[in-house]
Amino acid sequence: MPDDELGDYTAPILTRIADQPPAAVRAAKHAVSAALAPAREATRRNLRPAVAPDEFRAGLASFLDS
Repeated sequence: MPDDELGDYTAPILTRIADQPPAAVRAAKHAVSAALAPAREATRRNLRPAVAPDEFRAGLASFLDS
């Protein structure tokens, strides 16, 4: 999404969130955090990069050239 469109896209979402009771927003944040906990823990345990740095640089350069 182009940067200049981001505000128009997110403003209604942010307004809906801001209009909710604070306890409901806290509960939603807690639920999302709990759902992501296994992924965070797996990442914490496996701190090596998924792709070797040289492979990442080559892939990024290829992507940017296309």
